[in-house]
Amino acid sequence: MIHELIGLKNNRVDLKHLSHLSDEMKEVVLSCEDDEFFRQIMFNNFGDVADSIHSLVQSFLSKKKSQAQFNTIEDMQRIIENFPEFKKGERNTSKHFNILEEMRKHVD
Repeated sequence: MIHELIGLKNNRVDLKHLSHLSDEMKEVVLSCEDDEFFRQIMFNNFGDVADSIHSLVQSFLSKKKSQAQFNTIEDMQRIIENFPEFKKGERNTSKHFNILEEMRKHVD
């Protein structure tokens, strides 16, 4: 579906035409080998993909909210140690959401 609606070349989706995206989101890689979420949804229909991405976004937002709460130095240390994983999750969530939004425009 991504290949047919947006275009997929060498596992890359070109979103350069979307001016509101950051530079790192202008071209994103979709690989079932590196992206567990993509591996789970890559053969699903559009409605199921939209539901899965909605769940992914909700999960990320709840993690983001829990990251913002800390009461002790140990909590701050845990947040700092988990920051690279948090940023990776943020990029992955944004990537899938942006692709879904672009596909939605084509479907509409």
